[in-house]
Amino acid sequence: LEPVMWEALLEIARQRQTNVNQLVTEIDRERVSSSLTAAIRVYIVDFYRAAAIRPDRAAASLQPTLN
Repeated sequence: LEPVMWEALLEIARQRQTNVNQLVTEIDRERVSSSLTAAIRVYIVDFYRAAAIRPDRAAASLQPTLN
């Protein structure tokens, strides 16, 4: 992953009160058919898209779908 993706993943992990390893493990466990790298990128985009659509909700409570 590119550095900006790692930074986003770290930020998401902090907001979810977990660590990057646990977050990646969750993404890996729930992905269906894509590569892990692609699944992580989709997760990051989904997370921030959900936060942008629902600014009234805390980003920490958002759970993007894992496909």
